[in-house]
Amino acid sequence: MSSSLPAPWSPAKPILQGAQVETQNKPAICDFNGRVFIAWATTSGTDTPASTFSFTSWLPSDDGWAPLSHAKLNDSTVQSNTSALVVFKEVLYAFVPWTSTTSSDSGLSIFKYNEVTFEHVGDWGETWNTPVTAVTHKGTLHVIGYNQSDSDHFVWTWSNPGQTTITGSEFSDNTRINQQSSSNPALVVRDDGVHLMFLAHGDGRGVLDITLIEDSNTWGPSVELNESGNSGISATATPDGKHAWICFKKHNGSSNLLCYWETKNNANCWSDNQSLGSGNILEGLNEAALVWSNDWIYAVWNTYQSDAPMYYSRRPTAQLYPDSWMGALVNQQISIADLSIPGTHDSATGVYHALVSEALVQCQNMGITEQLNAGIRYFDLRAGYDSDSPAPGSGSGPVAAFHGNWYLGLSFAEIFQFFYDWLDKHSTEGIIVQIKADQDDAKDQDVSNDVYGLISAQSKYWVTTGTIPTLDQIKGKIQLVRRVPLPDALDNKATSFGVNATNWPYNTASAVISHPTEDASQTNVSLVVEDYCTYEGDGDAALAYKTGVVNAFVDAAASSSGPAGAWYIGFSSYTTAGGLIPDSNYNYATKALGGNTPMNVALEQTVQSRGGVGNPARVGTLLMDYPDAPTGSLIDRIIYTNDIKL
Repeated sequence: MSSSLPAPWSPAKPILQGAQVETQNKPAICDFNGRVFIAWATTSGTDTPASTFSFTSWLPSDDGWAPLSHAKLNDSTVQSNTSALVVFKEVLYAFVPWTSTTSSDSGLSIFKYNEVTFEHVGDWGETWNTPVTAVTHKGTLHVIGYNQSDSDHFVWTWSNPGQTTITGSEFSDNTRINQQSSSNPALVVRDDGVHLMFLAHGDGRGVLDITLIEDSNTWGPSVELNESGNSGISATATPDGKHAWICFKKHNGSSNLLCYWETKNNANCWSDNQSLGSGNILEGLNEAALVWSNDWIYAVWNTYQSDAPMYYSRRPTAQLYPDSWMGALVNQQISIADLSIPGTHDSATGVYHALVSEALVQCQNMGITEQLNAGIRYFDLRAGYDSDSPAPGSGSGPVAAFHGNWYLGLSFAEIFQFFYDWLDKHSTEGIIVQIKADQDDAKDQDVSNDVYGLISAQSKYWVTTGTIPTLDQIKGKIQLVRRVPLPDALDNKATSFGVNATNWPYNTASAVISHPTEDASQTNVSLVVEDYCTYEGDGDAALAYKTGVVNAFVDAAASSSGPAGAWYIGFSSYTTAGGLIPDSNYNYATKALGGNTPMNVALEQTVQSRGGVGNPARVGTLLMDYPDAPTGSLIDRIIYTNDIKL
């Protein structure tokens, strides 16, 4: 089985639609009785009351945040550092560091949520005017900050045994931890233990993890992750502590990076970091605050933009396996025309290697089986004949995979066997194969006759009806889309041989193919095709133009502006036919030619803006070059625009 496929993050949105909510400190975040609460330092000069902190919670309707509320601090004080929200004995508490606006006084105030607002219940002294973090484990509440009067060593306190309420005095004496940091720390319960995660004190800012040794009530030695950051750490975990996430800002950067930890097969390990995304609103002044709630991960951050407005994103924690994503679709009888399907252009070129021609011939770096395991379901196979092979065929050899006049080293029989072997192990999935003649000497009729012979020998794997099928009709099978004529064996017979796409438009930004099927009893087929493949100019201009073409295609697919029931099939691949020497297909797909956003990045951004988890939207069947680069998440984004049950 392939590795799991984390759901992508939802598009970043402001905390309050239509208004800007700002803060200069990282917000606090917590799950309380299945609701996500966030609290943050009210920005001075706004319309909110003086000497308050702000808070809101995720709406029960699951579509955004409640109207903002404000809790009263002591008079003439303002929140000075990152606060903490924590649940203790089924009550939500806020620990808010503050400084006076009229004197040098500072400290920390404790507040209790009363189902309407936060009411003040106690205070701690100036040692606690520091970014704080808190967590409850086995009935004990732990609170940690760093002591700026003690070279930024951590200060730790915990609730006394048997304590059931908090007013400020029910804690141990302040205890020094022999570790230092001057950035936001994070407490998290992971694998039945309390962990403190923080950035090392010093320029390197490595991510460190220490564990509370409960028997001795001491902290163990630090373990360094192979990561570094700035600003601080956020952390959250599932209630059983078997899965955890951390977030930190890129070292010497502003983007939010996340790592995932799980207990699996007796091995505990952190993943490599993955970015929350790119763009101005995803760059944080502080690292994003994280929380797990109801099988979702929420991230909330203040951006690096002027006045630090707050944004949020979320994603479900349940994950797909890309080799079986069709089996997770809510509607198993859906027309494949109504799905978002990732595909590849010149799908068989991943095996091609040659010193001179590789850059122009190769369009993939994954083989057929690798593509299937990665979630690709639409394959563009181009045919020709290998004259050096003694095997029989209608042409000068067996029908084989070509890109133009370049033989790719695989026969169609070999490629089809890859499909059969894979389908035998993946009965929930369906494959679509589009076939055309590509070699100059390959005659369309010869290709059709030879493909017909191969399919007839393994007909149990193939769907050759001429209508657009539903998903359940192609499970464990291959739907044929042909850009070649009917085989001679079926000529003049009322029998279909796959979806007819023989009048495929060349180099066209948008065209509709409508065909009556060979069998008059079947429904006519309409295809909306985008195959603008060759640009008369340099690569930078080609990239800019093709990006607009692809965006228009995705918009059309999402809006269903074409004929009813039409299947939208579009290519993001392109090349140039003028200007300078052509660039490589890899660069066309993945590089910022002329300073433009790379094609695959632009396509991923467009797909994400149209739909995602909980917001399904058809973006069509998209045939791409190198879809696993440069981000590695383009295929995932397309899959998750479908209506999927996680």
